Amino acid sequence: MAGYYCGNEDYNTKLVTGALAGWNNTGKFKGYDFHADVYPDFSANGTYSTYLYEKRATDIIYFHDQRKPLFMYMAFQSVHFPLQAPQKYIDMYKDIKDNNRRVYSAMVTAMDDVVGAIVNALKLTKLYENTIIVFTTDNGGQTLYGGNNWPLRGRKASLWEGGVRGVGFVHGAGVKDTKRTSMELMHVSDWFPTLLHVAGANATGTKPLDGLNVWEAIADKSVMSPRTEILHNIDPMFTRPYSPTPPMRPYINKHGVDTLHGHTALRMNKWKLYTGDPGYENWDPVPSLYLNSTVDTTCLVSDGYHPDCVTGPEALKEVPSVRLFDILADPEERHDVADYFPHIVDTMLGKIAAYNKTAVPVVFPKGDDRCDPALHGGVWGPWE
Repeated sequence: MAGYYCGNEDYNTKLVTGALAGWNNTGKFKGYDFHADVYPDFSANGTYSTYLYEKRATDIIYFHDQRKPLFMYMAFQSVHFPLQAPQKYIDMYKDIKDNNRRVYSAMVTAMDDVVGAIVNALKLTKLYENTIIVFTTDNGGQTLYGGNNWPLRGRKASLWEGGVRGVGFVHGAGVKDTKRTSMELMHVSDWFPTLLHVAGANATGTKPLDGLNVWEAIADKSVMSPRTEILHNIDPMFTRPYSPTPPMRPYINKHGVDTLHGHTALRMNKWKLYTGDPGYENWDPVPSLYLNSTVDTTCLVSDGYHPDCVTGPEALKEVPSVRLFDILADPEERHDVADYFPHIVDTMLGKIAAYNKTAVPVVFPKGDDRCDPALHGGVWGPWE
């Protein structure tokens, strides 16, 4: 195991400054964060992290005892902010005027080369033909740091499709119908029981799982996913980080669901229902725009509320507190059809009410000053 504890860090120095909403020490504590197993690994300082993960992953493959099975989880730091890449990759994208997009593209290419090196290691060790490779993501692109979700609506940290739809691919042994795109429903929690199944194991003895085994739907184009519903999120305390929450029209319902505060998103078959404010709701510009102009991402993300914006924000307009979209027919979420399908809205609000009954209270622990790396040899890590 190798990597870091914090949510982000410098790709080269492995330094990170601590931040927590409402903490009086945000921006004050700074330390080193790269570990080999549980121990600080200072030899990583100065090496671009994508290369470190390449070395670690390929070593595991080359020295693996092939008489035993192998499971490897490779979570790249790329392409999370801060935007950093080796200069040789940045130079490949001189035609992209927007600096964020240029460096972001360089980071993607560096990561892509490392994925190629890992695949090559599998081939050289004769493991490739009996290996399943899963490449996926955890959220949509962050438009403030070079990401782009066009033509989908929204971004990372919003509940729109641009924020929650993750693309990926599955390659290798057991995939019967190849070179195709599947639109079957799958949630991140499904990977655990799915990969257990592929490995010939099962979840007997575990706690009850939310995940489902969707392997047959992945492997065979004629099989439908057993998943028909995804609860994307219920957050009763959500507020927009860069701009005010717009005023909303209340939605009276028999289930007692509060549609005015926080936000919720529920997918049921082709339908997706929102309550409250789904978050940043714009559509990104066409990616080719980055080639000949600098996109004002600061204002793009803040809806004009950042002080550096040339033009100020538009007056906030009242929006519905309940919205319904047919994702199969309208993946860009441009047409709210809640008024046309009140029975679907009612059914889905009932499901949300049922989820709310089992929800535990929201808890945000306060910052603990004992975490200061200065008290622990200048290193971030567990402190008690």
